[in-house]
Amino acid sequence: MSIRNLFPQFIAVIAALAIPAGAAENGGAALREFLTAFFQPPPRIYAENPDFVTLRTLPDGKPFLFKPDAFRPDKRYLVLEIRSARPGTGLILFQSGKRRFRVPGDNAWHVCNIDLYKDGRAAGLGAAVNIRFLDLPGQEFGLRRFRLSPVPEGPADLEIRSAGLTETFNYPGEEREFFIHVRNHGGMAATGLAVARLAFPPGVTVLSGGAGEKFPDVPPCGFATHTVKVKAGRPLKGVFRLQLSGAGAPREAFRGPVEFDRNPQLPKAGYVPEPRPVNTRYEIGAFYFPGWETGKRWNQIRTAAPERKPLLGYYDETSPEVVDWQIKWLVENGFSFLLVDWYWNRGSRSHEHWVRAFDRARYNKYLKWAVMWANHTPPGSHSVEDQRAVTRYWIDNYFNKPYYYRIDGRPVVVIWQPGNMRRDLGPHGTHKLLHISQEMAKEAGLPGICFIAMKWPEAAVDAQAIETLKADGFSMTSIYHYMGTGDRTPANPARYDFSLVAESSPEFWNRNHKAGVLPFLPNLSTGWNDFLWHFYGGTAVENRTPELFREICRDARRFADRTGIRRLVLAPLNEWGEGSYAEPNREYKFKMYEAVRDAFATPPSGGWPLNYGPEAVGLGPYPLDPAAP
Repeated sequence: MSIRNLFPQFIAVIAALAIPAGAAENGGAALREFLTAFFQPPPRIYAENPDFVTLRTLPDGKPFLFKPDAFRPDKRYLVLEIRSARPGTGLILFQSGKRRFRVPGDNAWHVCNIDLYKDGRAAGLGAAVNIRFLDLPGQEFGLRRFRLSPVPEGPADLEIRSAGLTETFNYPGEEREFFIHVRNHGGMAATGLAVARLAFPPGVTVLSGGAGEKFPDVPPCGFATHTVKVKAGRPLKGVFRLQLSGAGAPREAFRGPVEFDRNPQLPKAGYVPEPRPVNTRYEIGAFYFPGWETGKRWNQIRTAAPERKPLLGYYDETSPEVVDWQIKWLVENGFSFLLVDWYWNRGSRSHEHWVRAFDRARYNKYLKWAVMWANHTPPGSHSVEDQRAVTRYWIDNYFNKPYYYRIDGRPVVVIWQPGNMRRDLGPHGTHKLLHISQEMAKEAGLPGICFIAMKWPEAAVDAQAIETLKADGFSMTSIYHYMGTGDRTPANPARYDFSLVAESSPEFWNRNHKAGVLPFLPNLSTGWNDFLWHFYGGTAVENRTPELFREICRDARRFADRTGIRRLVLAPLNEWGEGSYAEPNREYKFKMYEAVRDAFATPPSGGWPLNYGPEAVGLGPYPLDPAAP
């Protein structure tokens, strides 16, 4: 773990005190008073100055505890101003959630505005519980402002979150866009900014928007993106260097990779070229989230995380042509099925657009799919009548299709939350409802349904819980995404390295296999960083790389050969908001897919099918109107 994860967590707790509006200006004496009032025991102050205090993290990593109900936020923002010579991440733990935030380590004062609302409600997080000192024992830092406020406060404070070429593939001789994406952590708009420096490797020409150009204003606690036009004269790889100027601009330069690809010079096509599936002795599938049918749905990715842009762009998931590209890329890289998130709540369906597009896709014969019923529905949503209705819908609309995924001849249905069935119908409710579905399937001439249970907690292995699922009528278990660390306990549970996930994955598969009771569908992690969906109250698994994912695939191949388990599933391909994705994109190109292909497929005599995007054959793009509902 990086050292950046410890000290600001303590700061966040200190700042979370329910204090008078003017306490930020009251200096060290007021800070001492409040620390004593809200902690048990109070943290030690090592130096007290007229306008700030110096604190130090504990050497043993134990948490600092709040007094019961000492802090219940009733305003939206927690504002604090801190200074440290080393970077860190803050973490406040509440009864109903957590909040983390970044702190630069440049020994300058920085204001942080931490949004404390949950589900649009003040005090939705409940009381603060504690603050943990993690992996930076004995670190000193300065604190001079903290307060609760209905609005963000403090001067502009900018972070360059990401920068790079906008598209996945970029060819020489063509004008391309380079983006600079910035977040403002301060409570005032950042104005009067400029690109002070933007240097590319030899061979790249800046056409517009480069050094000396005005940078867009950045709103308080908001984002802004600046676009630079560039052109390369030849294929190349290198590093760019970037610096902004103006009030609130980062002191340090930002750098990153830049690559211009060799143009494959393919002939133009009138439609998606026919897939060329590769041969494999394994059944490799993946979870798929069909949540991208509107421009507004993409706007959060476009605005706050443009580095995640897919190769297909911010695509229209209702388009059969988009689905045909997805099918082509999947089967040419060793995949054979998808488990598609599917939503039904007492007869009301949503997110079914992708399935309808798949029905109309030209190449649907090459890929199978099955329902992953996301039944995270409110109490009372399950009943005998509703189970009959949903099963009838499956039988009439899905199970009769030749491309519906089956195991041993039985159509597959994955259940997200078996416990919700028990919640609504009692201890034997899940068994009762699955039995109804099995009988209806057999009456329709099917051999039954292969029900797969999502197992909770995902990283746990509990033989007794699996016995319950077997008694309920499930044939197999799985999980949506593995983001565990095994016995490698991270110092910061809200922010840790993807290498821990990769290293612990084989142990997780082995424990589930040894547990027996039911077959387990092994899960290959595609990462996790859900700051877009849950702001900074979620979990960030950082430093995911194609190389680490390739290790996961190689380990999974060895596990499959040793155990005879030939059916495996990737965590979500396209949870762009949750940071769990492997579909071709500007960050990794096809590298995640190619890791699967290289581990599980057999190379054809003429070499692997070439991976390329629509632009290479004169097709696309497939954008949605950002304003479309």
